[in-house]
Amino acid sequence: MLFDTGSCELWIPSIECVTKRCITHTRYRKSWTFHPYPQTISIQYLSGKITGDMSKETIGIGKLTIPNQIIGVANVVDIPLLDVNLYFINKIIRDKYLTLLNLLGSSMGRNIRTCLSK
Repeated sequence: MLFDTGSCELWIPSIECVTKRCITHTRYRKSWTFHPYPQTISIQYLSGKITGDMSKETIGIGKLTIPNQIIGVANVVDIPLLDVNLYFINKIIRDKYLTLLNLLGSSMGRNIRTCLSK
Protein backbone atom coordinates (compact mmCIF):
# COMPACT_ATOMS: atom_id res chain seq x y z
CA MET A 1 0.00 0.00 0.00
CA LEU A 2 1.28 3.40 -0.93
CA PHE A 3 -0.14 6.28 1.11
CA ASP A 4 -0.33 9.48 -0.89
CA THR A 5 -0.28 12.18 1.75
CA GLY A 6 -0.49 14.89 -0.88
CA SER A 7 -4.08 14.15 -1.88
CA CYS A 8 -7.36 13.11 -0.32
CA GLU A 9 -8.35 10.36 -2.76
CA LEU A 10 -8.29 6.71 -1.78
CA TRP A 11 -8.04 4.41 -4.77
CA ILE A 12 -6.94 0.87 -5.54
CA PRO A 13 -6.34 -0.99 -8.81
CA SER A 14 -9.27 -3.04 -10.02
CA ILE A 15 -9.11 -6.75 -10.85
CA GLU A 16 -10.23 -5.57 -14.31
CA CYS A 17 -6.98 -3.65 -14.82
CA VAL A 18 -4.59 -6.05 -16.53
CA THR A 19 -1.65 -3.80 -17.34
CA LYS A 20 1.78 -4.60 -15.87
CA ARG A 21 1.36 -1.74 -13.42
CA CYS A 22 -1.80 -3.35 -12.05
CA ILE A 23 -0.94 -7.04 -12.04
CA THR A 24 2.21 -6.49 -10.00
CA HIS A 25 0.07 -5.09 -7.16
CA THR A 26 -2.85 -6.41 -5.15
CA ARG A 27 -6.02 -5.67 -7.12
CA TYR A 28 -9.54 -5.06 -5.84
CA ARG A 29 -12.29 -7.60 -6.38
CA LYS A 30 -15.84 -6.63 -5.35
CA SER A 31 -16.79 -7.96 -1.94
CA TRP A 32 -20.19 -8.47 -0.37
CA THR A 33 -19.91 -5.00 1.23
CA PHE A 34 -19.49 -3.31 -2.19
CA HIS A 35 -22.01 -0.64 -3.18
CA PRO A 36 -21.87 1.31 -6.44
CA TYR A 37 -21.36 5.07 -6.23
CA PRO A 38 -22.62 7.32 -9.06
CA GLN A 39 -19.32 8.97 -9.98
CA THR A 40 -16.14 8.16 -11.82
CA ILE A 41 -12.59 8.94 -10.77
CA SER A 42 -9.88 10.52 -12.90
CA ILE A 43 -6.71 11.79 -11.25
CA GLN A 44 -3.79 13.36 -13.07
CA TYR A 45 -0.56 13.20 -11.04
CA LEU A 46 2.81 14.65 -12.05
CA SER A 47 3.98 11.05 -12.52
CA GLY A 48 0.92 9.72 -14.42
CA LYS A 49 -2.81 9.20 -14.15
CA ILE A 50 -5.55 6.80 -13.06
CA THR A 51 -9.18 6.47 -14.15
CA GLY A 52 -12.00 4.27 -12.96
CA ASP A 53 -15.24 4.06 -11.02
CA MET A 54 -16.15 5.11 -7.51
CA SER A 55 -17.78 2.79 -5.00
CA LYS A 56 -18.58 2.46 -1.32
CA GLU A 57 -16.76 -0.32 0.47
CA THR A 58 -15.79 -1.43 3.94
CA ILE A 59 -12.04 -1.01 4.22
CA GLY A 60 -9.63 -2.11 6.90
CA ILE A 61 -6.17 -0.95 7.84
CA GLY A 62 -4.77 -2.95 10.74
CA LYS A 63 -7.45 -3.13 13.42
CA LEU A 64 -9.32 -0.12 12.00
CA THR A 65 -12.47 -0.90 9.99
CA ILE A 66 -14.31 1.84 8.08
CA PRO A 67 -17.72 0.93 6.61
CA ASN A 68 -19.13 2.75 3.55
CA GLN A 69 -15.84 4.44 2.67
CA ILE A 70 -15.93 6.02 -0.77
CA ILE A 71 -13.06 4.63 -2.83
CA GLY A 72 -11.85 4.83 -6.38
CA VAL A 73 -11.50 1.53 -8.23
CA ALA A 74 -8.96 2.20 -10.98
CA ASN A 75 -9.49 0.38 -14.27
CA VAL A 76 -6.56 2.25 -15.86
CA VAL A 77 -3.34 2.91 -13.96
CA ASP A 78 -0.67 4.74 -15.91
CA ILE A 79 1.87 5.77 -13.28
CA PRO A 80 5.44 4.80 -14.23
CA LEU A 81 6.61 5.39 -10.64
CA LEU A 82 4.72 2.22 -9.65
CA ASP A 83 7.12 0.19 -11.81
CA VAL A 84 9.93 0.98 -9.38
CA ASN A 85 10.54 -1.13 -6.31
CA LEU A 86 10.36 1.66 -3.73
CA TYR A 87 11.48 -0.59 -0.87
CA PHE A 88 14.67 -1.47 -2.73
CA ILE A 89 15.42 2.18 -3.56
CA ASN A 90 14.75 3.29 0.02
CA LYS A 91 17.08 0.57 1.32
CA ILE A 92 19.88 1.68 -1.01
CA ILE A 93 19.47 5.33 0.00
CA ARG A 94 19.34 4.42 3.70
CA ASP A 95 22.43 2.21 3.48
CA LYS A 96 24.42 4.87 1.59
CA TYR A 97 23.30 7.54 4.05
CA LEU A 98 24.31 5.38 7.04
CA THR A 99 27.70 4.76 5.42
CA LEU A 100 28.19 8.51 5.05
CA LEU A 101 27.21 9.06 8.69
CA ASN A 102 29.65 6.38 9.81
CA LEU A 103 32.42 8.19 7.94
CA LEU A 104 31.46 11.45 9.62
CA GLY A 105 31.55 9.81 13.05
CA SER A 106 30.03 12.85 14.74
CA SER A 107 27.60 12.79 17.65
CA MET A 108 24.96 14.15 15.27
CA GLY A 109 25.71 11.27 12.93
CA ARG A 110 25.33 8.78 15.78
CA ASN A 111 21.98 10.32 16.75
CA ILE A 112 20.67 10.19 13.18
CA ARG A 113 21.97 6.59 12.80
CA THR A 114 20.07 5.61 15.93
CA CYS A 115 16.84 7.15 14.59
CA LEU A 116 17.21 5.57 11.14
CA SER A 117 17.90 2.13 12.59
CA LYS A 118 14.59 2.02 14.48
